[in-house]
Amino acid sequence: MGREIMETGKVHVWRNNTSGEGPCDREELLGIRNGVWSYDELVEWAKTEDKGLQEMYKRREYVVPKAPDRVAINNLVIGLVEEVLGSSDV
Repeated sequence: MGREIMETGKVHVWRNNTSGEGPCDREELLGIRNGVWSYDELVEWAKTEDKGLQEMYKRREYVVPKAPDRVAINNLVIGLVEEVLGSSDV
């Protein structure tokens, strides 16, 4: 997911790609969870992937901005607070 975030700037939580958007690695992740990969295989894969991500970062091959969009975040927070305060449940 780290590589996906760096390359696309998006986070796809659902991994089965039924929507046609995002990855289709659900079965692989379930296999890892269920012990298909050994611990050593998983650690080696993680080390290799980390090196690749570090190289992407050094070459500036990522779309994630250096800083958050504070205006957008503030507007989102204000909107959420207004929505909650305006609801009849509060």
